Amino acid sequence: YPKDTPLERLGINREILERHFGTGLEEAAAVAEPPVRGEPVNRLPGMKRIVLVGVGSSWRDAKVAKAVYEDLLSRGVEVLFYDPVEISNRGIKLDPKTDLIVGMSWSGATSSMVRLFEWLQSEGFVTVAITGKPDSDMGRLCKWSGGTLNVLSGNEQSVATTKGFESILFSLCLLAVHLSQMQGDPDLEEQRQG
Repeated sequence: YPKDTPLERLGINREILERHFGTGLEEAAAVAEPPVRGEPVNRLPGMKRIVLVGVGSSWRDAKVAKAVYEDLLSRGVEVLFYDPVEISNRGIKLDPKTDLIVGMSWSGATSSMVRLFEWLQSEGFVTVAITGKPDSDMGRLCKWSGGTLNVLSGNEQSVATTKGFESILFSLCLLAVHLSQMQGDPDLEEQRQG
């Protein structure tokens, strides 16, 4: 990455992102046009919404991370967060052509999450799993779509999710930075030209 990109400013490099996310998101994203020197590259031109899905503490992670996504991503991307049962039972309209679905579950085995992600896969959605168990049902479902991110928090020592909450929140924020980099940074380009 050239200097002064959002990743450089936050001290994050491509190797860290690829180690955690693999290349699934970039492979799933279509490049609209070849980059023009001096113009931002949006490698996610069709993405209009990011839908964060979780249960319990993972849902609360999504609620907190929403502001980070809204701050880092272009203004044309809407960020929503739901419990999987809301999507299943309230008739929430999702579109596989414009929606990136990010599921958070420390165990990766929450039945409502697994059922929802099985359906999302069958409908052709790009999905990302953020989990402490990458070999779980949800982790395996997302592995070949947008990717599975192992939060590396280790086992919880208490009933309350503490390490998992912080690790999932950190991973959600890291994903927001990654998506922002994939979109390009029009503010940075404006600063360079100004």
